[in-house]
Amino acid sequence: MNLSERKSLTGTVKRGVGDDGHPYLYLTFPISNQADQILNVSYLLSLPNLEEPLLEGVRRYSSKLVPATRHTFIRALRNGFVEYLKQQNPSTGLSDVDTNMLWSYVRWQDSPRATAKGERTLSPATSMKRIGAVRMVMESLRNDSTWGIAVSLVLKNFPRNTHKGSLEHQVPRAILSRDDLEAIHCASLIEIEEIRARMQEGVRLLDQGNASLANGERDYSQLAIALAAMVERYPRVFPSGQQILKDDRQLGRAIFLRSWGEPKPLGLLRLARYRYANARDLVPFVLALVIEGAYNSDTVLGITKAGVRTRTLMGVTVTTVEGPKGRAKSGLYAKDLDPEVVGPWFALLDQLTALLRSNLPDHQQHRIFVYQPRAADFSAKAFSHPQGGPSSDICWKNSLKAFCRRHGLPAFSLAQLRPTLLDQVGQRQGSLVASRAGQHQNFQTTDNHYLGPGTRERERERLGETVQQFERFITSESKVDVRRAARAYQDKGAATPGFVCLEPYASPILGQRKHRLCRAYGACPICALSVGDIKDPLAVAFWLALERAIFRARETLDPQHWLRHWAPIAARLMSMLRQVSEAVITEAHRYCISLPPVG
Repeated sequence: MNLSERKSLTGTVKRGVGDDGHPYLYLTFPISNQADQILNVSYLLSLPNLEEPLLEGVRRYSSKLVPATRHTFIRALRNGFVEYLKQQNPSTGLSDVDTNMLWSYVRWQDSPRATAKGERTLSPATSMKRIGAVRMVMESLRNDSTWGIAVSLVLKNFPRNTHKGSLEHQVPRAILSRDDLEAIHCASLIEIEEIRARMQEGVRLLDQGNASLANGERDYSQLAIALAAMVERYPRVFPSGQQILKDDRQLGRAIFLRSWGEPKPLGLLRLARYRYANARDLVPFVLALVIEGAYNSDTVLGITKAGVRTRTLMGVTVTTVEGPKGRAKSGLYAKDLDPEVVGPWFALLDQLTALLRSNLPDHQQHRIFVYQPRAADFSAKAFSHPQGGPSSDICWKNSLKAFCRRHGLPAFSLAQLRPTLLDQVGQRQGSLVASRAGQHQNFQTTDNHYLGPGTRERERERLGETVQQFERFITSESKVDVRRAARAYQDKGAATPGFVCLEPYASPILGQRKHRLCRAYGACPICALSVGDIKDPLAVAFWLALERAIFRARETLDPQHWLRHWAPIAARLMSMLRQVSEAVITEAHRYCISLPPVG
């Protein structure tokens, strides 16, 4: 099968010979509202007997991926399986790929020979990515009429669980502290207000300058007059300083060209900042929006004007902000945000970018975050990267570094904010709530990549406590019930409802074991570690119910046992109840509470 002319909406194959005389092989994928992505897969030409099936498998599988993931996949296949075959046997055919060869590849992948310098082994995650790339290529050909049978045999023998347990030891992306997150948020909001004030000042200066020009004034050393003159001559984007000098020597000298004995020029960038956004201006808006909606870095930078809409949801007005997210089921990630918070941000962004939109490339016309590069020779653009997502743009990275330097913040990446936010949710509400907040299809994604070590440890502690509480519930024959309806407080350590225990794992009550939850149901009134609120009617209602349960137990317990064990508890409980005011007692009697019998 000749693939040299195969074209498809899911990928175009292009072959040829370069100017240097070497053959080349490219895959081109169209991207909606963007320039096509071109991937160099010429490395497949080094495997003459596997070139055709691998090329078709790569084309089919890559068509399902987002651009950034495509590039990662192509690189994993090149550095893994293809490099192995080039070293071992470049003439390998599909029929030669058997169990022995595949396991030999796995062992090679885990050896220093698989690395560029051959000094140390790769991480399990990298090895799994490279091994998985081969499997995905084969899976894409399973139903192919030409290679399907041979590929089925390969998949039947394909190694599984090559790095079992490695995911359990993965360390999620470094998260920021709560103080750093708050400082970033505060700095972002401060800068947004500064930009708003600057744009308002620009309007004032322009009005003042227009009035001066109308009166015949031409002193371009005055900021207002220079700005008005620039807008009059260049109503949209300002050209380079050299061009201004050609068009108007006097204006250009005041703005751009510094001469001996003349005052310092106003500066082209200074004037431009009153009119439209540069890359640095967009940083606070991006950060504030990520913190507000927990967006991925490429998702927030890829938001378009059509992705922002205000609607009424169950009687509440919300602003839905959605952006592209390749691994999401729908390809989009959407959040309903407060219009009173984000509405002014988008209005200010519209003002900052309105003059730039006519100069944008067609595939970036509708992007929200667009800017004019500092070099006036370049036209306006959105953040982008040919081999990755928008957050890989060097302009974005440098602008974020400048933001950190200005506010004295530790260096961080945009990709750290979402894990930090979800980790904060996990700390307060639990990992399942964090997973729902992040709209993850699989909880494993949250657990592996978005929860910090501290949050995971607290989750394990809570799980251990829950198991112990359930065990106590069973062994006490349901007497020590920690369900919400059976408690006056949220404290679940106390063995008796209506009390709070200061240390449930070190009970001084006779018969209780240290380092285990106290199970002395009914004994809390005489325990030195118990606390009760005489002003809480619900707690007092539980005390009254306990008093009834203790006296009711006289009918079933041995009299000597009751007098020796329960009479002192009853006396202490009655003493506590005498300290409660009549109003609280009256309120407590309104609760209909019954407790299990003591024993």
